[in-house]
Amino acid sequence: KEQHLTQTNKTLSKTEKELAAVQKKATLTKEALIHARDLDYIGKRTFLGNYSLTEEEFSKLKKQADHGYMMDVENRRLKEELSTAKKEAAHWGQKYHELWYEVKPYLDALHRAPELVRSFLEKILAPKQERIMNVPQQNRKHGQDMEL
Repeated sequence: KEQHLTQTNKTLSKTEKELAAVQKKATLTKEALIHARDLDYIGKRTFLGNYSLTEEEFSKLKKQADHGYMMDVENRRLKEELSTAKKEAAHWGQKYHELWYEVKPYLDALHRAPELVRSFLEKILAPKQERIMNVPQQNRKHGQDMEL
């Protein structure tokens, strides 16, 4: 029961995070639509077909244009980052698969005879560990250690 409760809590937490992200996106979209609708009613058409803007309307239009340009630049940068990340993910995925195929026989051996593999590795690694442990002692014999 506790495991099921833990799993349910994890699922609930994940769903709450997804909901918060969707709500944030919806709020941003709603605000963008409100600003776009405001732009439809900005300015007055003159007799010659041109539009005249008040100082406030011009300022608002300019601010929106600046914001739009900055978002366009940001979107291009993010698309480039995404493209680079996808290429890197593909590269590392390929490296992972190559390594997996390389070590597959060792993994198969480990699954078939874990005790034999463990004893084999212990025999191989034991001399290396002894050499590592003896290195500081050898330095002291030769007087190469330093005193602080």
